[in-house]
Amino acid sequence: MGKISPMNATSAQQPETHLQREIRRRMKLLGLAIAELERKASTGEGGVKNILLGKSKNPRADTLQKIAKALGCT
Repeated sequence: MGKISPMNATSAQQPETHLQREIRRRMKLLGLAIAELERKASTGEGGVKNILLGKSKNPRADTLQKIAKALGCT
């Protein structure tokens, strides 16, 4: 499995949200890279990346449910 990209800074250097921290933490535990999580969650290219970068400020509920399920936290 791939490594997580070093994307700790969010867009425009805004503080990281709890959601971003939790997704990153669970990705690390599972050894998932962003692209792997996007495939596993069927979010489409950029779905997870945009959340982690702070570009997606209000992700849709169904997107969050898919990510949660893929990370085993539903």
